[in-house]
Amino acid sequence: MHILEIRRCVPDFAEWKARFDGDPLHRDGSGMRAYRVARSIESPAELTIQLDFEGLSQATAFRERLEEQWRAHPYGAGEVRILESMDRHAYQPVS
Repeated sequence: MHILEIRRCVPDFAEWKARFDGDPLHRDGSGMRAYRVARSIESPAELTIQLDFEGLSQATAFRERLEEQWRAHPYGAGEVRILESMDRHAYQPVS
């Protein structure tokens, strides 16, 4: 599993979220399996978005499309990196 992690500032979360939900980069057709959006408590304009992909080639291709979109986007670019998931464990509550 590979994670495309995006960090960026957005002045209007509701506007950004509407665009994100509109899926202009076709996440659904890109091999993405899941995503998470988190907002900083200290600075609410700062977002971290994590997109999960099965393969490195899918994550890399999506990163390229994202960076192309940023060149023309009013919010400008953010930081992006690809991570390789090494371990994952879900905890169950103890009864």
